[in-house]
Amino acid sequence: SLALARYFGSLEGRRVLLVEADIRRQTLRAYLDDKRDKGVQLMDVVLGKQRLDGADLLDPDLGVEVLMGSGGEFNAADLFESRRFKELITNLRGRYHHIIIDSPPVLAVPDARVLSQYSDMSVFAVRWSSTSRTQVRQGLDMLHSVGHPADGVVLTQVDHRKMKNYGYGGQ
Repeated sequence: SLALARYFGSLEGRRVLLVEADIRRQTLRAYLDDKRDKGVQLMDVVLGKQRLDGADLLDPDLGVEVLMGSGGEFNAADLFESRRFKELITNLRGRYHHIIIDSPPVLAVPDARVLSQYSDMSVFAVRWSSTSRTQVRQGLDMLHSVGHPADGVVLTQVDHRKMKNYGYGGQ
């Protein structure tokens, strides 16, 4: 999601928002500026505790705006199915050219399947040498079962040294 956001953000005149919807693990925090912790948080916006109007969401290193996830005592899938979240996505679509939603793994929790209803496209990420073929099939089947099949698959965290053993080395 970071690479995709950076790419779209590099296109002239494009407003891009990266939404961290993996609210349990909040994995984007490891890659982004720690000051974001004190900024506007996704769940606070959905729950009406914070507003987006006038908020500085720009991550200067990434070059796009980021709406960070935040934990809490609630069921994330229910929150993503709520009227408030639907209204937020509708509002964001009017502000941005591209909205990239980084969701938790599709096999772990129902959040990704719920979030897929808001997407124009979905990319299924498969971790190199970690995700089994069975898991890939199950994940793709889960997205298909809710009427939003993956539009593409990306292999992540590729070990380039091991890849050379398969005959795909070089450039």
